Amino acid sequence: MGKRRPLPTPETWEQLEMRIHWPEQRSYEVIRPVVLFGDSAAERAHATGQPIRTIYRHLQRFTAKGFAGLTEAANPPPPRTVPPAVRSMILALKAEHPPLTANAIARICWTCLHYRPGARTIARVLRETPPTPPAKRRFPVFHALSPTRRRWAIIRLHLDGWGVNAIAAYMQRHGEPCRCCSNALRARI
Repeated sequence: MGKRRPLPTPETWEQLEMRIHWPEQRSYEVIRPVVLFGDSAAERAHATGQPIRTIYRHLQRFTAKGFAGLTEAANPPPPRTVPPAVRSMILALKAEHPPLTANAIARICWTCLHYRPGARTIARVLRETPPTPPAKRRFPVFHALSPTRRRWAIIRLHLDGWGVNAIAAYMQRHGEPCRCCSNALRARI
């Protein structure tokens, strides 16, 4: 095997970038003149086309952890978790009234907790922990209540973010949105 010829030193960032094989190597090459020669981070940002904030972030990681700070394993993205209160509300709502859609659950979570999970997040929570049926309903069925208590239950559900169709289905009034539920909601709004 012959002797390896040295390659000429690249003049520009574009030439150097063609020789880079790994993301860690690229991160280091972006900050190398700043670390070794004391060049300005702004000049290096202009030369490489990188945002200056990215260069400062790489410098900070390199200063703190050395080369290990530039690897993806050392800087994993933060885990995306659902707050426990939201998780328990999603499970409780689905257990209390299984026909609730993901959008209805998201609207109720926003109304009660000021946190709006996405439809995929709700599906993931329900897939990870299947809801168990509640021991007791929050409100009895429509015909088991007095007119005053009916109206109060409908308004309470509406204030919690439930839609008209979901309220009618939960109260087991009819198969469709009932006029009395809709009228009670419109009178309150």
